[in-house]
Parts: sequence; C-alpha cells; structure tokens
Amino acid sequence: MKHFKWLLLSILMPMLCSCALIGDRLATINNVQEMQRRIGYPDKIMEAPSGNRLYVYKWIDKHERPAIYNPGTVMPGGVRLGETYIPGHTSIGKCTIWIEADNEGNVVNTDHEGNKCPASLVKQK
Repeated sequence: MKHFKWLLLSILMPMLCSCALIGDRLATINNVQEMQRRIGYPDKIMEAPSGNRLYVYKWIDKHERPAIYNPGTVMPGGVRLGETYIPGHTSIGKCTIWIEADNEGNVVNTDHEGNKCPASLVKQK
C-alpha cells in the first residue's frame, strides 16, 4: 500500500504543478521581449482594433493515468485480501491567452479562456 501512495503521488504532482508554473511565468511579464523569452513565441500575432498587437498563445494538456490493479494477498484457503482496481483516466485541458501590447512593446491588456488557464495572468498597467 505504501508503494501505491507514492505511485499516485508521482502521477498527480506534475498535473498540479504545471498550471502554477505557467502562472508564475506570466505574472511578472511587462513587455513583449520578456514575454517571448519566458514563454516562447506566440501561436498567432494579430492587429487589435486599437492598432496594438495581439499575441495569442494556445495550450492543450493531455494527461493519461493508466489503470492500476493490485492483486492483493492470497491467504490460506484461497481467500484473497486487499484486491483493488482503479480504472484509468484521460483528462484534456485547454487554454487560450490573448496578450495585447502597444507599439513600444509594453503589455496593456490580457484575457484568457479555457479550463486549464493559469490563475494569474500578465500584470495590467
């Protein structure tokens, strides 16, 4: 049972930490150069109605957890104790982040949509 807890922890921890890391990287970005250095190049660059540039980032996270079977222990007389089965699971998270920057490259606005977006986005000026 001790090994099962460690296995479950090793599966869940990366899923829980990934969003926090993205949020930390985005929380302190103030300009386009810093944004590209920290989180990479955007998937799309468009012109906003205001004349500013709009940088679009898209993330898709797919996590698969395999099924886990523990046969337990067979006691004398054929009685099986501790048999457990946990079915596998696949979760898909999506996020789209829009970052608007003025002509000097300063971030002026952000927006996001999706079920796996970071809690804190780029600072607004």
